[in-house]
Amino acid sequence: MYFGMNVDMSGSEGFRLTSTRVTLKCPDCRASNEVTLDQVKQGKAINCAKCNKTISLIDKDKNVDQTVAGLFKSIDVLKRSLENSGPPT
Repeated sequence: MYFGMNVDMSGSEGFRLTSTRVTLKCPDCRASNEVTLDQVKQGKAINCAKCNKTISLIDKDKNVDQTVAGLFKSIDVLKRSLENSGPPT
């Protein structure tokens, strides 16, 4: 079963991306439930806030790890680019 996630980066603690909260919809009642990327990465289970159904968080394709690694790589590229650009003239 697949479900969509909306990622809100506001309030994330620095670059601890795994603490970023995401919202997923219950496959049964469609209620919104908040989890962290770390909970998804660890394969935790939550209970739906509305219908109390157990929802297993499975990162089947390891997308959390890949996304976090890609973001860190992009940050490194940006940092190097800014360092190489020198001070404004």
